[in-house]
Amino acid sequence: METANSTVSSSGWRSSPEELLKLAKYSTSELKPVCQELIYGEYREDIKLLELDATLLNELEHNSKLTIRGDTSDNAVLCTFDKTYELKQAITSNSLLLAPDLLLPTQIPDGDAENESITVRSVKVFSAIHDYVEARPIQPRLRRIKELLQRRLFSTDGSAAAASAARADDKVTLDSLLNGVQASQAEIVAYLEKIEAFVIDGSWTLLDFDYTTTVLEHVLDLIDENSWSSDCIPLEEVVDTLESIHRREVLRHVCRVFGHLEQDETHFGLNKSRVCRHYGELILRSAGRMHLGEFLECWQQSAPKPMTTSLDDLQGLFLIEETNVSKLIEYFSLDQLSENIDERMALLFKKKARWTMSEIKCYVDDLAEDAASLITLISKHSRSYLENGQRYFCLKK
Repeated sequence: METANSTVSSSGWRSSPEELLKLAKYSTSELKPVCQELIYGEYREDIKLLELDATLLNELEHNSKLTIRGDTSDNAVLCTFDKTYELKQAITSNSLLLAPDLLLPTQIPDGDAENESITVRSVKVFSAIHDYVEARPIQPRLRRIKELLQRRLFSTDGSAAAASAARADDKVTLDSLLNGVQASQAEIVAYLEKIEAFVIDGSWTLLDFDYTTTVLEHVLDLIDENSWSSDCIPLEEVVDTLESIHRREVLRHVCRVFGHLEQDETHFGLNKSRVCRHYGELILRSAGRMHLGEFLECWQQSAPKPMTTSLDDLQGLFLIEETNVSKLIEYFSLDQLSENIDERMALLFKKKARWTMSEIKCYVDDLAEDAASLITLISKHSRSYLENGQRYFCLKK
C-alpha cells in the first residue's frame, strides 16, 4: 500500500499491521485483536448462489431435500414436496466474495487490541459472484402428464396399455413423472387424481372416453336391474358381476370416478353431477355445435333418470354464442388451450369477444394460485366494463 510519504509492503503488513493502521488513520482500540487478509487466487467456476425465502429455508433445514426438475429442453424448476418454484438468474449490483474460512465478528474472541499485538489471518477467496439464482413460486406445469397418458389410453381390449406395459422402460410410473415433469410430488399426485388417471399393470393410464361410456352404461344397467339405491351400491358385487366383461381394475376405477365411496369402501353412491357431465360431453363431442335448446333436451333425455342436468356441470367444456334468433352451444374444452398465459388469453378472446367472470374463470383457474392472483391475471390481459349491471371482460387494445 502506497501513500504520499510512506510505503507498506505486503510482507510488512503481515509483520506489522499497526503501521498500516496508522497510515489508514485507524486506532487499534477500534479493532479486535485478529485481522483477516483476503488472498485472491484461481476462482472456482462451479459455485452458484441460491436465494431462499423463509419457506424454502425452513424446508431445507427441517423437512426434506429440494429437487431441481424438468426435461432436458425445459427451464429448470425447484421443487419441495408440495410446491414448485421458477429459477431465474439475477445480477448483483456489487460483487460477492466467497470466502468460507472467513471469521465473522462474533467468532473472534474479544481482546485488548490496543495493548496486544494484532494477529493476521490469511483467508482464501474461492470465488467472486456477480449473479445469483432466485426462486419464485409458480403454478406447476402439469399438462405434459395428460399429453403423455393420452398416447397410452386404455381401451376396450386394453391393447394400448398392454403394449405399453409389455416394456418395463415404457411404463409411466410416479418416479418417471417426477423425473420429467416440472412439478412437486404432491402436485403431480393431485393432478393425476384430477384427470382421473389410474394404475393398471404397474403403469399410469387414462380410460378411452368411448370405453368409459361403455363401462359406465354397464354399471348403470346393473344398478337398474337390481333396483339398488343410487346412494348405496355394493362395490364388490358390481365388480364380481361385470368382471367377465371388463377388468376389475377398470370397474373399480369407473365406480370411483362416477361415485362417492363410503368410508369402508364397500359401497358407493353415484355422483349425479359427474354422470351428467359425462353424457353432456358425449353429446358435445359428437355434435361439435348445436342449438342450445336442442342440446338441453337431448342431454336431459340421455341422462339416467331421475337425474337433472345443469349447465353448471359442464364448466370448462362449452361456449354459448348468441345470435339474433337463437343461442348456439359449442364444444370447447380447457384441454385445447395452451399453458402459456399470453397464448391462452389471445385464443380465448379470439374465440369470444367478451366474457363474464363466471365464463372465463374456469378457463384460467389452473394458471392462478388463488382468487387474488386470478383477478390480477385477468385484469392484466383484458379490460372490463359494465353493461346492464353485468361486468364483461374484453381484449386490451
